[in-house]
Amino acid sequence: MTQPTAVQDNQEDRRADELLMRAIRRIHSTILGLVFGILFGLLIFVATAVLVVKGPWSPGDEVGPHLILLSHFFPGYTVTWGGSFLGGFYGFVTGFLGGWLIGWVYNALITFKSRRR
Repeated sequence: MTQPTAVQDNQEDRRADELLMRAIRRIHSTILGLVFGILFGLLIFVATAVLVVKGPWSPGDEVGPHLILLSHFFPGYTVTWGGSFLGGFYGFVTGFLGGWLIGWVYNALITFKSRRR
């Protein structure tokens, strides 16, 4: 048996490093989508719930005039307890799709860049 030379060790180390970097550089799009979805869903749910608990500033005022604008994008959304759950669902779906898309684009760019080397 021959002893491995320094050149062979160096080449094996480079291959191992390259495999490790390929694995690390890629993002799991579904996991990123779940994280974004949970965060966005909780954000909308909590924001709506806080406004529902606080109520209007004075009698006759509308609760959450700025947050109600989400109803233009999320059909059926209102600043109520039911709306907080519906908004949480819409936030999860929107966040998931956004996070998944970010992960997919990132991975596509990394793949394109690694092929150019």
